[in-house]
Amino acid sequence: MNALGIDDFNYEIEFENQNENYKNEIDNLIDIKNKQWYEYWCDEWEEFTKEYKLQLEIIKNYKETDDIEKNIEYGFALEETREYDKAMKVYKNILSKDENCAITMYRIGQILLIKNDNNGIELIKKAADLDSDLIISAMDTIIEYSMDNGMKDKVDEVYEWFSQKLK
Repeated sequence: MNALGIDDFNYEIEFENQNENYKNEIDNLIDIKNKQWYEYWCDEWEEFTKEYKLQLEIIKNYKETDDIEKNIEYGFALEETREYDKAMKVYKNILSKDENCAITMYRIGQILLIKNDNNGIELIKKAADLDSDLIISAMDTIIEYSMDNGMKDKVDEVYEWFSQKLK
């Protein structure tokens, strides 16, 4: 985590009936795996972590604003660091000011799908209805989610929806 620029990362792994020797052994294994992982990426480390560090900087330097683009950028950075609940709040705040902000609707839909909430499908489709540039991405996202979750009927429905969009 230090190599990613995160100095205050703390983790705690606990197992039932854990003793101190067992915890030390787990910590040693984690250290070994982290070193192996870092050595594997060492030559490309800067490039590998550049985008992540950029997202951390966006979050760190964010100031509350009415600028929708800045808020979307902030929300996306939160998503990239897996802070989905915070990103959702940012996006919902944007929608409260601009209910037809397609990209924000799309991002909320994706977060819902990450959380296995099928309501994300309709939100993504609505976003694509508002902004035709999102149609291909929407189709891909919904189909991938549907296939991963055994929802073959949704795949057929999305193909039908997509073919209507192309007419």
